[in-house]
Amino acid sequence: MTSTLLDYRREKNTEKKTSKVCSPPASRAPSETSTPVVSTPPMLPPPPVPANKGPLDFPSISNWLTACEDDLERGRDKHPYKSLAALFAENECTRIDDIVRLSPETIRSLAKDMGLKASFGLVNRIYHYAVEDVARVKSTGKL
Repeated sequence: MTSTLLDYRREKNTEKKTSKVCSPPASRAPSETSTPVVSTPPMLPPPPVPANKGPLDFPSISNWLTACEDDLERGRDKHPYKSLAALFAENECTRIDDIVRLSPETIRSLAKDMGLKASFGLVNRIYHYAVEDVARVKSTGKL
């Protein structure tokens, strides 16, 4: 390695005297040749997952409330989700996307007007579960 470096320096010095153009000596090993720098464009983020393009099939509120009660996680504390089915039916809310068009405060107010018991926690759980499931249906086309 040392002798190769010395040879390179000697050749370099003689080249300076004979020519203004500098090129690497022919005797260099292939591993010592310089690699051209190639500029690559920055990585782009992956394209977004396309939303479902067909008609959205949101479940009916009554069936969905039953499914929430039967769900391992959502139903583990035995909250009476189905107790609000009559409230939604009375107000012509038929599918879960209708729930997200309301606010939790509106749902509680409607329940009070109908004489139904609707705790803050129950209404908030139903509302937020509906928001989650509507988003899932919009992105995948199904629950």
